[in-house]
Amino acid sequence: MQQKAQNNRNLPILFLHGWGGNKNSFLPIQNYFNNYTKTISIDLPVSKDSVLTLDDYKNIALDAIKPYDKVNIIAHSFGGRIALLLSSSTDIVEKQVLTGCAGLIPRLTFKRWLKKVRKIPSPDYAALNYIQKQTFKNIVNTNLKPVLSDVNANTLLIFGEKDNATPLYMAKTLNKNIKMCKLIIYKKCTHFAYLEKMNKFIADCENFLFKRDNL
Repeated sequence: MQQKAQNNRNLPILFLHGWGGNKNSFLPIQNYFNNYTKTISIDLPVSKDSVLTLDDYKNIALDAIKPYDKVNIIAHSFGGRIALLLSSSTDIVEKQVLTGCAGLIPRLTFKRWLKKVRKIPSPDYAALNYIQKQTFKNIVNTNLKPVLSDVNANTLLIFGEKDNATPLYMAKTLNKNIKMCKLIIYKKCTHFAYLEKMNKFIADCENFLFKRDNL
């Protein structure tokens, strides 16, 4: 077990930010883990000139970690979609921490139904040009529930109790369908729980990635 912990400690960590974020979205957390191992952060582009799919983003991530046989991942929201795709279709991911992880089709609540009827776009969607909107549609309409049973990485889910973007029912669905998985809920936190309780988030990531045996 000592050797396994050491091996995990040496694995690089790939950070995958949420939609609208950038490679610095995890910067304070990344700086902390630079004391342990190599860290990698990338910008996930939303091209103004070409429509992208989730597979395109998966390939961008694979290019960033091409030199490595195995990596750990820390991802938020949209970045979690990419992590789920990587960990269900490749064996490169050893462990992953997914916070506010997206990837499931939302339930059609009355509020969401009213938005569809009135065609009220989300702020993220409204800020995009036509091509970027097609990319956005590709991403949010991709349901990753069918691949959850294929995820072969040890997975820690960290969700905010008051997350409205990726509500707790999504966290529970992910936790139920991913084989090696644990869910931690941060009380009184939102979709950005990893920033709202950063010290706790760092401690939970550190314990999971470097000190704990596989789930």
